[in-house]
Formats: sequence, structure tokens, C-alpha cells
Amino acid sequence: MTIRLPRIEAILDGPLTEALPPSALKRLLAARVSESWDIDFKRELYSRTPAGDEELAKDVAAMANSVGGVIVLGIGEKEDIAVEAPGVELSRETKESMRQTIAARVRPFPEYEVLEVAEDGGGDRGFYLIVVAANAAAPFLVQTRSGGSKPSWGFPRRQQAHTVWLGEHEIAAAYRDRLTRAQVHAGRLQNVSELMDRQLDRGSRGWVQVTVVPEIPGSFELSTKSVAELEKWVYEAQHRGPAPPVTPLPLASRTRFRRVELTADLRPSFWKSDSVALHTDGSASLAYLATAPVDPSDPATAAGPPTFFETVLAARLLAGMDLAAQYASSRAGCSGGCTIELRLTCPGLGGDPEPCALRPARIREPWGTLGPGLDTTNDVPAITASAELADLSSPIAICRVARGVLSDCLTAFGHAECRAIGQDFRPLLAAWQQLDRDNLERWLALPEKTR
Repeated sequence: MTIRLPRIEAILDGPLTEALPPSALKRLLAARVSESWDIDFKRELYSRTPAGDEELAKDVAAMANSVGGVIVLGIGEKEDIAVEAPGVELSRETKESMRQTIAARVRPFPEYEVLEVAEDGGGDRGFYLIVVAANAAAPFLVQTRSGGSKPSWGFPRRQQAHTVWLGEHEIAAAYRDRLTRAQVHAGRLQNVSELMDRQLDRGSRGWVQVTVVPEIPGSFELSTKSVAELEKWVYEAQHRGPAPPVTPLPLASRTRFRRVELTADLRPSFWKSDSVALHTDGSASLAYLATAPVDPSDPATAAGPPTFFETVLAARLLAGMDLAAQYASSRAGCSGGCTIELRLTCPGLGGDPEPCALRPARIREPWGTLGPGLDTTNDVPAITASAELADLSSPIAICRVARGVLSDCLTAFGHAECRAIGQDFRPLLAAWQQLDRDNLERWLALPEKTR
């Protein structure tokens, strides 16, 4: 996973990964970078003592309780300004010890990663970067000391270059803020989803809509250059994904209030093809035409309600989650958790809801022999799920979340089992058409750094 911290990445001139060169960290000295809300320097490793463990847990929780940030081990400071870079000894045992300490002492579990940046030429010296994400689960508490079987807990917070401990009223306010963030997030998800829904062509028979909203907003700066780059990025990201778009490309784009809309043709008053809306706070909503085409030789599609296929639905869900998560993390700099929503829309030719059907996947059977799905009304609930954005950099993690969403959706049509994605969270390729199989196998094999 990769946690994005745009301000720190701008200082280091690169993303926070283990591929970061040690020269980028030594540049902190020449630039006289000072400690702040989101960066802390430690000349030496945390000691493997109760006091050292407490200090590590306190520093991580303090970052998580403010805006997120990075703790750099191996950089010395004087009056809060980076002045030396002696490095520290790197070892698997040290890295694992820090992880165990954070897991044991910080509640709830924070989103973080421990990165090793080795000195040029390899060896066992270099720097540790403890990268901590801001998270809507704040406030985080930390075990400060133990008195027999009764541990003591506190709430640290980063304040400029220092750590302060929250008092009673500040703790109460922090928990109220957590509840407020949850309410605001739920409203934001509804707004983003309904904004897309209102723009869909009401004459089309069936849409699949995928919306992803980060819990902690990011920031994508709108400009002529950034929008042009976004067009190219969406084009490439879609074709690397699990289901290349059906809509003819290139995409057209237009800038609207705090968002960029992309579709094949922006001239109609309502969108008639696969479309994407990318919001400046990192939210994204994607709409796909996804009901089965009319086939005169198949009575199930030649007449009757619009029919969704489970594998088509799965492909669109995977593609939407994949692109939206990439946008939130790599373009808008979001981290922390997110909520995913799947919504099926069958407005009918007159704009009123009409019954729709879903045909479940069948293993090793030709598509033409499948029986019709179970008809139902259009009152299929919007299905939601939660995930960490960092986890959605992995195709298998995306499949894991998608399987839960699909299972909920299938039950609305009377089908108890998801067959497009197996219990091992890998697509059951025998249920997919050959072109879909090829796309999925290619996507599953992509290394994370190319996504």
C-alpha cells in the first residue's frame, strides 16, 4: 500500500515508497526543513524498552490524531531544523518490533507503514520512514504506562513540532468530531451518487453506478493542464483495469463545480454512455450501461424486463472501484478509509421504475443455455461497503470487497451465492466469457507500482 502525503512528497520530490533515494532525505538538510505538524525527525532508533515503546506509540498516535505525517528515523535536528543525517541500523527485527509495539499500544489500529530507505550501495544502514495517515477513526488513544493489570491511556496530538496531550474537554470534542465526520461522510456519499444518477439518460434500460467517497477529503487542483493530464490518465487507467470500457474513446471532458466529467459525448443533455465524474475532494462516481442487449433468439432478452448478468455487473464493479481508488490515492492524495456504493438503475422508457432481472453466473455452461434470472421491482437497495484506500491498491483486495457487495446485490434478486468471484477472492474464470477472462488475468498479474 502507499499512503499519500502531498506536502511531504513535494519536499522530497517523490512518493513515499522504499524506492525513495537516500539523497532525497539528505536534501532535508540543505533545505533546512523544520519539524511541523506532519514531519518529525529522530536521530536514533526508538529504544527497545517500555519507555521507548511508549514514545513510538505516542508519536504515531499523535500524527494520526492531527493531519497524518511521517516520522524520519536517522535525521538529527537542532531547534526543530534538520541538521544531520547519520542514518540508523536497518534490520528485519527492528521493523517487526516497531510494528508489534504500534499494534499493542495504539487504539483503534491506525493506518501506517514502515519504510526502509537504505544508503547507496546497500548495507545495513539507512533511514526508517514511519508514514501515518490521517483517519476518520480519530481520536486514537495510546497506552502510556502499565500499573500491574491496569494500563493507563492518553490521547496525544501533534501541534506544530511538538506533541500535546488532550484534556477532558478536548477528548469529548474529538469524539463529537468523529460522529460529525461520519454524518458528513454519509451525506457526501449520497450527494455524489445522486448527482451522477440525475445525469443518466432516462431512456436507457439499465445502469450500473459505482461511487467511491474517501472518509478524509483530498485535493485535486483544477487547471487546464491538470484536466488534460486527467483525460489521458483516465484513458490509460481504464485500459489497464479489469474491464476496458465499452464506450468508444477518446473521452471528452468538461469542468463543472469542483469536479471533472468525462464521457464519450458531452452534447446530449443526459449521458447515454459510460461516464465518469471525478470530484476535487477525491470522490468519484462511474456509470456503466450494463443490461443485456436484445437477442431475438433468446426469449429472456427479446421480451420482458431488462436483464443484468452477474459477470457483467462484477466486471463493472471491479473496474469502477479500481479507477476510483486510484484517483483518490494517486491524484487527489487521499488516505484512510472510503465507502463504496453500488447502485442499479432501471428507470424505464417513461422514467418510472420497471422490473429488472439478474442472471446469475454459471460455471462451465454456454451463455445461451442459462435460465432467466428472478424478476424483481426496481427497488433494489444501494449496496455499500467500507475499505481502506491503501488496501484497494491490490486487485485481490478489490475482489474481496466486490464479492461482499455482489453477494448483497444478488440476494435482492433471490440468488444466495456470488459465483463470479470465489471464496478465495479471485474471479472464477470458468464463469466468464473468454475476453473477460483475458482482461481479468492481465489485471490480476499487474504489479502494484504500475497501477
